[in-house]
Amino acid sequence: MAAPDDDEVNGFLSPRKEKEQEEAKKEEVHLPKFVLPQPFHGTMKDTKSFVSSLILYIYGRKAEFPSNELKIMFALSYIQGGKVQYWKNEAINLIAAGQELSNILLRRWRLSLVI
Repeated sequence: MAAPDDDEVNGFLSPRKEKEQEEAKKEEVHLPKFVLPQPFHGTMKDTKSFVSSLILYIYGRKAEFPSNELKIMFALSYIQGGKVQYWKNEAINLIAAGQELSNILLRRWRLSLVI
């Protein structure tokens, strides 16, 4: 009896692979749709709304944000000008320097809101 050639093996395995791919698609997680946060310009009256929309989006789509750094970078991407631009620039510099962000940024952001 001759050994099967590659075409025979592939022909035998092909339906199995297709079935496995179909099953994998059924098991895919579909993340819920959330409205993206509005850009934040640093005004006190918009702070609570901005932070709430960030929390809703990030926690609603946890799979996309496995680390605090990714959460922070996402939030930074929605900070645009205004009173917090200096704080955003400092945060980006820390990211570029490879420093731990969470505690440093939180303290600096609280200070910038007070000033």
